Amino acid sequence: MLPGLIDSHAHAGHGMLRTMGAGDPNAWMDACAVIYTSASDEQFWHAESAMTSLERLKAGVTTGVSLFGGGDSIMRVDDPKYAKAHCDAVARAGTRSVVVGRAFAARGTHALSGLGHRAADGARHRCSDHAGGLQQDHR
Repeated sequence: MLPGLIDSHAHAGHGMLRTMGAGDPNAWMDACAVIYTSASDEQFWHAESAMTSLERLKAGVTTGVSLFGGGDSIMRVDDPKYAKAHCDAVARAGTRSVVVGRAFAARGTHALSGLGHRAADGARHRCSDHAGGLQQDHR
């Protein structure tokens, strides 16, 4: 693949949720809070990543940087299998991505800190077909 543009700020998961809430930002945030922290499985993250990767390619983007989840820093970092599903779809599309997970909820700065999800604060994942899908870098 030839080098292309770089999308330096995205949120994994938003591709599937961007039209939820019917224009109500509070409803959208509430949906993100539930879906990103507990109601999304590996198939969700794989499908969202596949769709987003193809949308990026259509726009000439071959590399992306994504926060793994979003909303108000609500991220799916309780198990690396979700990031692996995301990275598998990126690699299959032939693009590259850096996936960043930082769980502010783990530090109690968000109302969802009581949900009981484990957080891998600061974990970063690089996705590429040469890397076999997922590399973890805990710098």
